[in-house]
Amino acid sequence: MFENIVGTGCSFVKDNYKDKSKLHFLHLLGKEFNCRTYNVGMPGLSNDGSYFNLIDWMNNNIEKVGSTLFIIGITEFTRIHIWNNIVNSYDTLWMGPHFAKKHAILQNIGMNQDTSGFPNLCDLENKEKIQSFIDIYVKYFYNETFFKHKLEQKLIFLHNSIENQGGKLILFNSLDNFEPNTKKLNFLDLRIHENQKINNWKTSFNKFNKEKIRNDINEWNFHGHPGHKAHSWLSEKIINFLGEQNG
Repeated sequence: MFENIVGTGCSFVKDNYKDKSKLHFLHLLGKEFNCRTYNVGMPGLSNDGSYFNLIDWMNNNIEKVGSTLFIIGITEFTRIHIWNNIVNSYDTLWMGPHFAKKHAILQNIGMNQDTSGFPNLCDLENKEKIQSFIDIYVKYFYNETFFKHKLEQKLIFLHNSIENQGGKLILFNSLDNFEPNTKKLNFLDLRIHENQKINNWKTSFNKFNKEKIRNDINEWNFHGHPGHKAHSWLSEKIINFLGEQNG
């Protein structure tokens, strides 16, 4: 069916298993379809960052697009894709309230770059100034409805480009409750229970990880990231989704 599978997203997609990498959902999918897998996600990555990483992969592998399954895990919309002059590269500005209090700008500036030597922004600027900037940005410039609409427009363009070349794009929620307005996109519904459709309650990869396996200490990866059961569940959902679409 596919010769390649490319996944992107935040740490819920990148999630480094180290010696247990064979438990990751991308590896399980690669084994199912007997194809190569590429993970271009990054911890802390924004949705725009995921989009650009996928575009970069496509530009560098144009001849492979038609035989590739692309998978995007949608993350929190409070993560803003920016350019960071301090490190002279791309970065993620996190507007989430519990992270804003820490005055943190994540140093995720490249999969092959060592970020350990880069100072946190609060080491270079007054913490109050950073908090003031975040407060102003959230008050005057942050609008989740706008960001979701912008992402959907990008995904429609990406979907059309991939489909026209013979490939396929699948979306699912890693950390947010995004749901596209158009039925054209291949959006994987991760609701666990049928009655969740009644109250429009949506399930993300994160919610499944917390609710279904919260009592299984062996299933919690570092910082509460999905363990092998969650990855197995997600790979099965994707396989079934592809099967339903192919009749």
